[in-house]
Amino acid sequence: MKITILIENQIAYRAARTCSAEWGLSFFIEYNGVNILFDSGHSGAFAINARHLGIDLEKTDFVVLSHHHWDHAGGLQQYRFSSPKNLVLHPDVLNKLPEKQAAAFRKDYHIRASATPVEIAKNLFFLGEIPRVTRFEKGLYKNKPIPDDTALAVKTDKG
Repeated sequence: MKITILIENQIAYRAARTCSAEWGLSFFIEYNGVNILFDSGHSGAFAINARHLGIDLEKTDFVVLSHHHWDHAGGLQQYRFSSPKNLVLHPDVLNKLPEKQAAAFRKDYHIRASATPVEIAKNLFFLGEIPRVTRFEKGLYKNKPIPDDTALAVKTDKG
């Protein structure tokens, strides 16, 4: 497995010569012949960084969104794939996005919305809605619940 950080809020000195940072997050994951764009930051900078890093985003098999916030899903408004990609997300994401962005997603992607875990590639799972089981896990942002906050997990020989 190879994980390349396309966007985050800090950048190493050497990388700053060709790439940029912004508030947000985006990873490109290569796993057993499957390519996943996990989140997209908030602008199109993830795509510019991908190009500088030699990553062809057109080879993306799945786009996965961790949740609806602008700094994770906003970059997809600035980038269009040449052909529809599979978009995996929690069902609440489309309800929480601005209607224009949600409509664009419905038009531009093959959507797989799930609140339960989904195996998107052999031993690679979209976790769906993650239950809050401890008192310190409130699952809130600005006092609003975010049940759509999710993650990816890989099953390996070591767990």
